[in-house]
Order: sequence, then structure tokens, then C-alpha cells
Amino acid sequence: MTTRQAYDLLAEGVGPGFNGPLVVAAPLSSSADVAALAKVDAALRATQGIAFAAPVEVNADQSAAVIIAYPTTAPQAAQTSQLVTHLRTTVLPKPPPAPG
Repeated sequence: MTTRQAYDLLAEGVGPGFNGPLVVAAPLSSSADVAALAKVDAALRATQGIAFAAPVEVNADQSAAVIIAYPTTAPQAAQTSQLVTHLRTTVLPKPPPAPG
């Protein structure tokens, strides 16, 4: 089937993680936040286990941004779970504490 062929070609070209991208979302409050996200994007690209990270996308009113990253392993793989833990504990900045 054509859809299966497309799936196989994408898995071959991007890796088995193409169908389970990781979404990094962040609220923005200043232009400094956008600059900080550029560093996050570079850190994602340099992280072992990330096949590709798209450039930072900022919404129209510049209140939020997102980076889509594709792991080298399948969504259900233990390595992908380990990668997410590594990103949360080591690569991504810690979110500020919640008010109150």
C-alpha cells in the first residue's frame, strides 16, 4: 500500500521516532525568552537521541513558542522514555516555581 510505503520511507529517512515527535512548549514574557529558546533549540540538536529538531516557532502575539524534536527511537521504546527523562532533568531549563 502507498501509505505503508510512505511510512517506511519516513522511518528510514528520519528514524523510527518520526511518528512520535517530542513537543517542547514554553510561555514567553519577553524577547529574552526567545533568545533563551534559541539556546534550548541548539541543546536539543546536540543531544544524543534526537534525530532532528525544528527551529523555534513563535505564535503571532509572541506569548508562546514551540520546538518539535524527533527522537531516533520509536515512541514505545525504552530509549525514548530515557531520552525524555534526560531532557527534563539535564537539557531543558527548569520551569519557574508556580505562584502561591
